[in-house]
Amino acid sequence: MTISLKGVVVRFSKLTKYTVVRLTPRMTGLAADLILSHEHAKDLEDRLRKEYSHLEMEAALCVWEELNQLTDRKQPEVCRVRENIGSVELRHASIEIGKRALEIYDQLDQDLLDGIAYDWEFIPDVVDMIDWEQFPNGHLPPAKPAADSLRERYTLKQWRWGVEAALQPYALKMEDLGLEETEVRKHARDTPDAKVFVAWWVEKYGLDRAA
Repeated sequence: MTISLKGVVVRFSKLTKYTVVRLTPRMTGLAADLILSHEHAKDLEDRLRKEYSHLEMEAALCVWEELNQLTDRKQPEVCRVRENIGSVELRHASIEIGKRALEIYDQLDQDLLDGIAYDWEFIPDVVDMIDWEQFPNGHLPPAKPAADSLRERYTLKQWRWGVEAALQPYALKMEDLGLEETEVRKHARDTPDAKVFVAWWVEKYGLDRAA
């Protein structure tokens, strides 16, 4: 089996008990042989063959961007981890975080994600769920509970947007209703249709459209 990687041709040749791994730089043609057990050679082969999809690369890049922003903002937990393991390892961790982000993303309805910026809203929300105290083992949020949490958050956010839009003819904004956060959540839960809620509110308080 032959693999080409960054100008190096890697060939695997199996013997009875071992695998000979020949590394040949394309420019010089000089070869170096490694004699490994089949198990270790298979591990090396898997590492060399590792490929990432476009979406996985995008997610990892967005995660790395967010981690850099958190570092710039002196977020204590991220700064502590970065100081302990170094930027290289943290950048590598972006790959696994990005994969988990995609798992979470796939569990959310596209209609719910409309208006949610992937790079500076969804990805930061996922990164915010990381348990940095558990890094590097057990720090990633479980996909389903994380998706459930974001589903609730984004549903409420869309409801707020709907209320804001329905209040425009009355020259009002959400904050003008004087509702506490617990009241907002209750209304959103009891009356999911923002237009129906605003119509009820207008009738209750006898509001007139703005001139």
